[in-house]
Amino acid sequence: MSQSYLERQLRDGEELLTIVRRSPIAHIWGWVSGTFSIIAGFFFLYPLIHQGLWGRIGLLLLLLGGTFILVRTIILNRMNIFVLTSERVVDIDQQGMFSRVVSECLYQNIQEMSFCVTGVMGTLLHVGTLMIHTAGDRADLHITSIKDPQHVQELISKIQKKISTTSEKDMSATELVHLIDKIRSHVDLVDEPKKTDRKPKKLS
Repeated sequence: MSQSYLERQLRDGEELLTIVRRSPIAHIWGWVSGTFSIIAGFFFLYPLIHQGLWGRIGLLLLLLGGTFILVRTIILNRMNIFVLTSERVVDIDQQGMFSRVVSECLYQNIQEMSFCVTGVMGTLLHVGTLMIHTAGDRADLHITSIKDPQHVQELISKIQKKISTTSEKDMSATELVHLIDKIRSHVDLVDEPKKTDRKPKKLS
């Protein structure tokens, strides 16, 4: 998902601060099955070709199926992101090729946060789930398969504290960006938005 697309979703006066992407291990079975299908197709290339029509159909299914799985996995991995702006957190959950769920929460509506890291892969790679509990009837946010969820939680807490101690009118987005840059110096877990001169547009 491109930065320009995200900037078009911003409200007036809102600024994109950082983008947290899902770890590739979130779709590990997609990578494995897609790669295995393509390798199997080339491995059995000559035997399948000599099996006549049905052998060639099987070869075609292996290659096309593996390619489709890999393309789908790449799309899901790139489109599943967690966004922090100067006003809110936004969880974009791409559930399929044509299915997307977008959830958001203002910083002042965040009541509690917790995280968990489970499994061998998660422990070794420091990948886990961040759980954001919101006020009122709003649904809680569960951001799965992100690297170093503890540091993401720390980042949100610092932004939330900054907002709670400073009125929104007086709060400078530059101060928030400076705060995030300080945390980035300790852990590399986010994509830094590119600097653009284009003013963000508001969705109608």
